[in-house]
Amino acid sequence: MGAGQAVYGIKHAGDIIGILPNGVHFEIETKRGKGGKLSKGQQERMADVRATGGVYLVVHGVNELEFLMKGLI
Repeated sequence: MGAGQAVYGIKHAGDIIGILPNGVHFEIETKRGKGGKLSKGQQERMADVRATGGVYLVVHGVNELEFLMKGLI
């Protein structure tokens, strides 16, 4: 890592992390357009989050996010 580069976040975690009103952990990975694939590390993180009862979503836009979140909030 070069000088001046910041380090933050959890490796392979979703871009957005939070807690739903019912106390369930969630992560949202955002991808551009219709493309974008999860890296191996992101796939493993998704499996871990889901295995512990959390929600891990991969979304490609606001409309998709709103649709998927409707059933969770």
